[in-house]
Order: sequence, then structure tokens, then C-alpha cells
Amino acid sequence: MSRAVEQRTPKIPRLSDLRESGAIEQDADVVLFIYREDVYQEETPRKGIADIIIAKHRNGPIGRVELVFDKQRACFRNMETDRDFTEGDIGF
Repeated sequence: MSRAVEQRTPKIPRLSDLRESGAIEQDADVVLFIYREDVYQEETPRKGIADIIIAKHRNGPIGRVELVFDKQRACFRNMETDRDFTEGDIGF
């Protein structure tokens, strides 16, 4: 992954960040990135939210999915089932 992402604001990864990583960008059928705003900004209303970015999908749509990141268990959960989560529930 290119270090160019560290120079951008916001630091959301893009498919072009893989260009220097051999043939990954070209050969991969699916490329996913995980972006958590709270990694870069402590004070954010999106604390505990992870964006799963579908940057490439050869046989399907691209886009973004928001999930709850459970730091204590190092796992992701659907936002629909966790609409009323509190910081104590997800390990912050």
C-alpha cells in the first residue's frame, strides 16, 4: 500500500494506493479496504464505526458498508442490530 494515503485528508484508502504493490490492483477480483475515522481523529461522532470500502468487485457492485467495530473482540457487527450501542458495550 502506498504511503500517499498518509498525506491525504481524509486518509481514506483508494484503489490507486495499490498501484505500487505489484499487480494486486490489476489481478485482484475483489479489493476491500477498512477505514475507521476514529483512528485518525479521536474526537469524532463516528467513534466505533468502520467503513468497509468495496473498491473493486469484478463481478458485482462497488461501494461502502458501515459496520460497528467491536474493539474488545476485534470483530465487526451490523449497524442494524447495534443501533443503540453504547461506548461501554463495544470496548471503548
